[in-house]
Amino acid sequence: MMERLREPVQVDTLELPLRPSVGIAIHPAHGGDANALLLAAEAALSQARSQGDGRHCYATAALTDAYALSTGLEQDLQAAVAQGAFHLNWMPVIDTATEQVVSFEALVRWNRPGHGEMSPGLFIPVAEAGGLIEQLDAWVLHAACAEAASWQQALGVSVNVSPLWLSHGRLPRLLRRVLERTGLEPNRLQIELSERGALADDGSARRELAQVRAMGVRLALDDFGTGFSSLSALTSYPFDQVKLDRQFVRALGHDRRAEAITRSVLQMVQALGMTSCAEGVETEAQLAFLDAHGCEEIQGYLIGRPIPTLPPHATGSAQPAPAVEYEVG
Repeated sequence: MMERLREPVQVDTLELPLRPSVGIAIHPAHGGDANALLLAAEAALSQARSQGDGRHCYATAALTDAYALSTGLEQDLQAAVAQGAFHLNWMPVIDTATEQVVSFEALVRWNRPGHGEMSPGLFIPVAEAGGLIEQLDAWVLHAACAEAASWQQALGVSVNVSPLWLSHGRLPRLLRRVLERTGLEPNRLQIELSERGALADDGSARRELAQVRAMGVRLALDDFGTGFSSLSALTSYPFDQVKLDRQFVRALGHDRRAEAITRSVLQMVQALGMTSCAEGVETEAQLAFLDAHGCEEIQGYLIGRPIPTLPPHATGSAQPAPAVEYEVG
């Protein structure tokens, strides 16, 4: 059947090649009724398309479950954005030398109705693709800054935003409004841009980030080492900090090449006048290596896991931050 479907189609004088994708579900292995079989076949078809044109794929229970989970995700996410139905978890960041908490990273979480807590790795790309990421980021910024402004200790707060903001020229305006409304000091806020995203290499993006820094807000390049433009990003944008991806940290202590690369990266970051933070630190040996080679800050399960509510002694604040409204325009 695949061979027949690949035969070119003649339209007037044009010969059009076809490269069909096919999803296959079989009764009863993949479903006991028509609806279940159709869902399984759609899941297999989605997987086949993701592998490139002209592929076929058989359904599996795992594929079908994942597809069913994602079906309707954008609609549910739209409702969640409209209602502000998210919450934050907090990941502590410590100074490597003193082992004192210096800031918290705000991590967005979402309990999808009927499905439970969803991984940000699943719903963030959907928000970006569906044009919802600005509203989501705006909510996170307002909520995180309002919470941090209520702390009695002047600890820092880090918030991840999508690199898609850099193509719109609206990030500085949003930050000014957030800081004015929440009363948070600009030097306590750090904006993190992931290298996994597409950092457009153009003058407008650099000017926008320069405006953010001129406000006193810090900039960090997150997930360093996972993209294709690591060195280019460091030379093109005014970052204050580089956050080493956990793939570097995980190999410390048993991979000499990874250790050599990590040492070189830390030396380079210092030479560029930036600070460094290592993500995913889980052992004392990793902490000792990073401390010995000048990594100023670390975060990871060795220090603490993300938690939904900070204890009063962590920030000096016993009261939750007030609810905030958000807008993007």
